[in-house]
Amino acid sequence: MDISNTNLPIILPFPLIDIAAEGEQFRFLCTEIHPLFRTPEQTEPNDFDCEFAVEYAGSGLSAKYGCDISAGNVYSFYQSLETAYRQLDSEKPALLENYGSLDRTALRIQFDRHGGCLLTGHFLNAESHYHSGIQIRMSLDQ
Repeated sequence: MDISNTNLPIILPFPLIDIAAEGEQFRFLCTEIHPLFRTPEQTEPNDFDCEFAVEYAGSGLSAKYGCDISAGNVYSFYQSLETAYRQLDSEKPALLENYGSLDRTALRIQFDRHGGCLLTGHFLNAESHYHSGIQIRMSLDQ
């Protein structure tokens, strides 16, 4: 479906996370939105599914590829991110992980009591059958 024919005010790719610090940049993007229809007779979608990608640039490296994550995973992540931010210095970080036992996508954001943030994680590349990817560790100050 061509998203431009809908009433959604979203220009894709849409950055959900865009962080730059000390010569590094990390972006988590929504790249596509697909309507889901439960039956062939439906004219309006019941739900939407999204595709996501990660971009990383730094230390002479530049990478961008799709990642194994669902819209439901992202929604849960944003809820946990809001909680982690409200409860600075909590032992409970915000986590973005794929469903199931395959460890293809993992992003962890932990805040300290001064508002500093530690972002760690990894994303395995679906296009390489998850044999390559990037590992991230960025320390940020608000």
